[in-house]
Amino acid sequence: MRKSVLLLLSLFAISGLLLSYGWKEEPVPPMVSEDDMEFMGPMGEGPMGPFGFERFGRWWKNSRFVKELNLTNEQIGKIDKIFTDTEKKLIDLRAACRKAELELRGLEGKEAESLKKIDEIYKLKAEIHKNIFLMTNQIKKELTPEQLKKLEEIKFTIARERMRHFREKGFQRRNR
Repeated sequence: MRKSVLLLLSLFAISGLLLSYGWKEEPVPPMVSEDDMEFMGPMGEGPMGPFGFERFGRWWKNSRFVKELNLTNEQIGKIDKIFTDTEKKLIDLRAACRKAELELRGLEGKEAESLKKIDEIYKLKAEIHKNIFLMTNQIKKELTPEQLKKLEEIKFTIARERMRHFREKGFQRRNR
């Protein structure tokens, strides 16, 4: 037992040394500025949640995205309409979900009613996610294959920069 613990600790120490030896993070020029970080919010805190590219907020209004993707005014208008229409639906769905969650609290001890309310809550949550999924697909249909590819590259670059940003500065709460 003692030998296996020592062996395990030795392997752990050696692997740590091997991983750190020669490990260099290559500098990447920033794709987004501090202002853009503020515009887009912390990772996962976009207006629509953790799916696809909506975590970047209204990215089609960001001049860097517009320039990099070469978006047309027509595309921007269509994407904005899709986003706004979906956002309106999501406001109602989230409010209904929140209301159902509050109602569930008052049903303690009432098993049958509680189970029905839980089903209602999860149906609402599923509807929220379906709407986000449909919005994402509608937006993607407005982009050319080249724009979609470039957008994925930008998303990856920004996600990497955000991780570096939060690793260096930590998660800071924004004033709302």
